Amino acid sequence: MSLDVRKHSTSLMKELRILTPDVVKEQVREILEAKNIVFFTSKQAQQLMELFAKREANSQTHLFTELGYKKNRFAWGGNKSQIACWYLPSAALVRGEVLVGGIRAPMGQQIKKVNELLVDPAMRNTEGHKDISFSKNGQKQW
Repeated sequence: MSLDVRKHSTSLMKELRILTPDVVKEQVREILEAKNIVFFTSKQAQQLMELFAKREANSQTHLFTELGYKKNRFAWGGNKSQIACWYLPSAALVRGEVLVGGIRAPMGQQIKKVNELLVDPAMRNTEGHKDISFSKNGQKQW
């Protein structure tokens, strides 16, 4: 007998699954919208998800696709190598720039915004961030 929850769910379990939103998806959506982030690397996507919960790497495909993002490879800032990135189709990517709220901005600016957000998740709703130093064993210290 397998532990396939979808196959062996009771009617109540099925109803709860339908009614209960994916909390991580909603939190990621809220923070991306609040910060006007329309473009980021797939590595950053994994880190964004991990701000809220540990998930498998392949779950980012489902999460960001459901949020309306598309994935492709891009190069910007004079770099010739392309990096896998997620973007909103409304961002109208052209020659290293994205459309953010009706204004063209460099792709690198979006990457920087996400990096700043990832530096200190506790500060994600405020300006600035605390510095983080790392100990010899690689653990974060405040």
